[in-house]
Amino acid sequence: MKPMTALSLALLALLAFPAARAQEGAPPSASQLTKTMSAQLQKQDWAGAMQTAKSLLEIDEKNGQAWHGLGLALHSLGRLDEALEAHVKASTSSNPNIGPVACYNAACVHALKGQKDEAFAWLDKALNAGFTGFDHMATDPDMDGLRDDPRYQKFVEESGKTAAKGGISAFSGTSPRESCRVRFWSQAKGPVGQIVIDYGPVAWKKEYEEKLQSAEFKDTRWRLGSDHWTNLDVNVSVQIGGQDVPAGLYYVVLERKEGDTYSLVLLDPEEVRAKRLDAYLAQYTTGGIVVPLEVVETESVADALTIDINVDTKKDNTGKVVVHFGPHMLAAPVKVRLES
Repeated sequence: MKPMTALSLALLALLAFPAARAQEGAPPSASQLTKTMSAQLQKQDWAGAMQTAKSLLEIDEKNGQAWHGLGLALHSLGRLDEALEAHVKASTSSNPNIGPVACYNAACVHALKGQKDEAFAWLDKALNAGFTGFDHMATDPDMDGLRDDPRYQKFVEESGKTAAKGGISAFSGTSPRESCRVRFWSQAKGPVGQIVIDYGPVAWKKEYEEKLQSAEFKDTRWRLGSDHWTNLDVNVSVQIGGQDVPAGLYYVVLERKEGDTYSLVLLDPEEVRAKRLDAYLAQYTTGGIVVPLEVVETESVADALTIDINVDTKKDNTGKVVVHFGPHMLAAPVKVRLES
């Protein structure tokens, strides 16, 4: 399972449910526990989400959303047999944001266990229930054990026919965002410029290391962060990695080429919007300002993705933008041009 992209549909489904605050001094209500579970899943706190889901099921053993959350947590913890039981329970939910995805997750467990017949049976159930996450399925490593089977291509063809009929689902939710900002202030004029990057943090996991070194992540673009696009908003002229970046708003993705060279790619949001591309489809973007990054040796490990900008006004407004994820650090020089 690939947490940076896998389960994203399911997490959005869970986050789609607002929850009321618990009253002061009262035991957590089902709605408050649901909110807590959603936040834990978003932070990839699988052990915490598992316990919260079990608390929800103590309140209502037929809570489809709780079974769904429990299945996601157990699946991510590698407890596949227990996860399968939870996925099957969740698959009976009449909620269109839960039942179809739970069927797909059950198929994933069977695929991981090498049980191809059962996996394809659950894929058929997912399709019949209204599953629409076919773009996600195309890159989900849980499905890798099925792709060489002739039935997989047949399923893809059938799912394409279903998609062509216009099946559309809506997903909504909230997720945490981080930001880093450099602002420039003149005692005479007040604000004279700023640079802001905002992004969705992703928790580092050791199993990412193997994925990062795999061919899947070479010669391609990746979403930088979780959920929505990482945004770069500048209202001054700036040079990053030796590339001129005019004032404006940009969507930011990470690109890795053969030979382990990395770059930030700054995309025109208007072009991305015209194609209606979600951030998890970053690999389908084209063009943009390519900012080369250098690999920085570091002994520190970032528990979650962090992006920082620092600029020293005493050194001709120069500095660095730094991307730190787990034991990996990438950086590019920054030079800001302020109007006199």
